[in-house]
Amino acid sequence: MLTGRMLSQLLAGSRKENPAEVVEWMGAVQAQEIRAAKWAVGLRTASPALSAVREALHKGIILRMHVMRPTWHYIPARDVKWMAALSEKSIKSAWDGYSRLTGVTKEDYYRNRDLLLKILEGRHATKNEIVEEFIVRGVKTKDDTERFIRLLLMYGEAEGGRMQRSRTGRKAYLRTDIRTRPGRCGFDA
Repeated sequence: MLTGRMLSQLLAGSRKENPAEVVEWMGAVQAQEIRAAKWAVGLRTASPALSAVREALHKGIILRMHVMRPTWHYIPARDVKWMAALSEKSIKSAWDGYSRLTGVTKEDYYRNRDLLLKILEGRHATKNEIVEEFIVRGVKTKDDTERFIRLLLMYGEAEGGRMQRSRTGRKAYLRTDIRTRPGRCGFDA
């Protein structure tokens, strides 16, 4: 049994050629702790290298998203639509719990969705940059603006409207629907 598990987890025997193949083989890799997750993917390749994992993330071949539950996972970019659809109900259910605690509602999300998507149109933006855009545009929020934006982003992710990943130490947001279009990858999206 141990041998079978080691083989299926790519910890023994043949390895995959690149990080994308590893993530595709696994279906998803929990990525809450980003450094450990990069290494977990990298060590399962034929030539382990963190630079290859970073490159796959940078090019948008692998995405870091909340799928299955409100925990970060690496997933193959080509699977984002069905995974987001499969996860939507559970992610929105978790969001409902946060909503009850904070008073931020689905109506708040839908009222602000177009602005959020416009801010993310064709560019990466940090949470702070998004907060600044909302303040500049005079958007009134029910509690602190940063928490309000975080909840809007979480709900938008459940709808497949955005994703998050680290870029040179910054948590940058970009619309998933733009990032995963054929021929549109990486930071030139």
